Amino acid sequence: MDNVRYIAAAGEIVVDNFGDRLCPGGAPANFAWHARLFGRRSLMISAAGDDELGDLIRGYCRDSLETELQASSWPTGEVLVSGSGDAVSYHILEDRAWDHLEMRPETVQTLKNAILFSFGTLMARSPDSRAFLKRAWELLPSDCLIFCDVNFREHYYSRELLEEIFAASHMVKVNTEELEVITELFGIPRGSPELRLSWLKERFRLRGLILTRGDQGSLVMENGEVSDLPALKASVRDTVGAGDAFGAAYAASRLEGFSPYESHVIARFHARRVVENTGAWFPSGVSWQLTREQAAEIISAAMRG
Repeated sequence: MDNVRYIAAAGEIVVDNFGDRLCPGGAPANFAWHARLFGRRSLMISAAGDDELGDLIRGYCRDSLETELQASSWPTGEVLVSGSGDAVSYHILEDRAWDHLEMRPETVQTLKNAILFSFGTLMARSPDSRAFLKRAWELLPSDCLIFCDVNFREHYYSRELLEEIFAASHMVKVNTEELEVITELFGIPRGSPELRLSWLKERFRLRGLILTRGDQGSLVMENGEVSDLPALKASVRDTVGAGDAFGAAYAASRLEGFSPYESHVIARFHARRVVENTGAWFPSGVSWQLTREQAAEIISAAMRG
């Protein structure tokens, strides 16, 4: 590993099993994939087993996502996905390869060179990966942006866990349902989403928060700026990975020097493209990355209304 400053993500890389098709997925893997929006190097740290699904993951990533994929004796991650549109449910199989990440020498070097580090709360469901995450925070350089994607799945979260994670993070992304759970867990006074996000921001000294609300739009709060944008009209095929793509596009845009509002506009545009696609990743051959000029056009169109 050279001294290139990476966008790094860590945690679950899985196969999303829709019953009739298999797609690569996992929130941090989706983030790493879409964080290349402006061409920056993005690397996913995870693990896969010596099995058929592991071969599938390695094949998916070979030509489309740079990975540090640890070989594991545990089976490859798999998520059973049911439903469609906005009514999607997930069953995440336990004791998978990504639950047992190891802090290897090459991993240490990657983390020390990270300019942005992304992870999801689900990563901390096992003792091994929770220990990995704590060590990762210690290794990251002081100017690295730590981006947390809240992803409540089944019973894999608690107030204690969230307090630890939020205290280590700079930016946090939540959706409407997750904000409701957080409100209950922390006893946040009832009020508008903006007021509750402000409470979280002050309580944990966060730089910013992102609230995604599906077809009701999104709200971003960062550096004293607040932007609340409606969703763009879309021909929705499925919503898997849309929130991950939104967060990745926002973070990638901020790294490119776009303002919070401009980054919000770009993220909204990119998320629409994802929901109009099947699966979290675009198929081979689809042109999806942006130039700064294209991003500027998207921003100008939004400002014109």
